Amino acid sequence: MRKNFWVDFGVHVVHNMMFLSWGGHHIEQDKMVRFEIPRSRLIEQAEQAIESVHGRGVLHGDVRWENVLFIPETSDVMVIDFERAGLLDKSRSAGQDAGVSKTPRMTIEQLRRYERDLVVRAVQERLRT
Repeated sequence: MRKNFWVDFGVHVVHNMMFLSWGGHHIEQDKMVRFEIPRSRLIEQAEQAIESVHGRGVLHGDVRWENVLFIPETSDVMVIDFERAGLLDKSRSAGQDAGVSKTPRMTIEQLRRYERDLVVRAVQERLRT
């Protein structure tokens, strides 16, 4: 897909690419038993996954159960669906940068904590026995 574009004035060309692949399974109680995964480990890994996203300067913006997958081959948890994600700029308010209109006065750290709590709650509620 190599194309050259010539213009007579200053233009910034942005190339967007979407990579689609299999991400894992939704975590269900019966799959946890089959894969022999402790509930506490899933919660810890979900928390680590969202913290990894935050560590790269990204606020997910749509943390919920449907966006948390389990990969049985590696026993890891993956957070997916970054359609509503935003990049954080520490010099401005987090609500502006990430497009989070509901919480414009929250600091970046508060938003990170909020998303981390959301992912933990999503896994805990789904795996209630």
